[in-house]
Amino acid sequence: MLSTSDDEHVPLSHDATIIPKVSHSTITRIDLERILTITADVDKEKINIDMLRKYLTNFLDKLLINFPNIIYNFKGESNSQKKILVV
Repeated sequence: MLSTSDDEHVPLSHDATIIPKVSHSTITRIDLERILTITADVDKEKINIDMLRKYLTNFLDKLLINFPNIIYNFKGESNSQKKILVV
């Protein structure tokens, strides 16, 4: 669930379309670590970027319970984060 600017809670699918895509079969590495890059185009008129970032941080922190070696970083436009880098 995502929080709107009106403090309503809506499912992610309400404002997002998730389109899985097949990418090239090479493994990207930085400092010998495998890298997974997830990108998104965010409509700032519909989505509160700070709330989305908090939601994703909470989701990834829960993922760390079962996969403690994951390291994640948010990258993108200064405060309006549009890209997540997951190692």
